[in-house]
Amino acid sequence: KRAIFLSRYSKLTIIFIASAACSVLLLAISYFLIGIPVIDQRFWLAAAVTGILNGIALPLLFKAYEIGEFSSVYSMILMTPVFLLFTSFIFLGERPEFLGVIGVLLTVLGLWVITTINHAHTAVPDFSRGNWLGVFVAAIWSVAVNFDKTAARYSDAFFAPGIIMAIISIATLI
Repeated sequence: KRAIFLSRYSKLTIIFIASAACSVLLLAISYFLIGIPVIDQRFWLAAAVTGILNGIALPLLFKAYEIGEFSSVYSMILMTPVFLLFTSFIFLGERPEFLGVIGVLLTVLGLWVITTINHAHTAVPDFSRGNWLGVFVAAIWSVAVNFDKTAARYSDAFFAPGIIMAIISIATLI
C-alpha cells in the first residue's frame, strides 16, 4: 500500500518488476542447480492457466490493499484453504485428511471472529469491499494452486514457478 501511494509506480509496474525478477531468479536456480528439466506436454497448459489466473488475481489483490485495511484484507486471503477443499477435489481428485479439515474449520472460525468484532475503521471507507476483493482473490488462488501443482509435477519445483512468473510478468507488461 505504501509503495503504491508513495511511489510513482502503478500497481501493474510493481507486479511486473517483482514477477520478472522472481522469474529470472527461479529459472537461474533451476538451470544451475537442477539442469534443464524434462518437460511433459501437459506442463504448458497448466503453466498458462495458472499464470493467467495469477495475472488476474494480483492486480485485484493490490486494489483490495489500496481500498481496504491491509491486515483485514490479508486475513481474507486465509480463505484459500477453505476453497481448496473443493477445488483440489474438482481439479485433482484429492481429498483432505481429517486434521486438514479441522485446520480449515479453525481458520474459518478465526476469520469469523475477526470479521464480527466491532472494528473502528472509520478512516477506511471501503473496508468491506476490500475484504470481499480479498476473498475473491483467495477463490482465484484456490483454483490456480491446483495448476501450480500440476505444472511442478510435469517439470521441476523451480522451473515451473519461474515460467509462471514469466507469464505473469508478460501479461502485466501487455
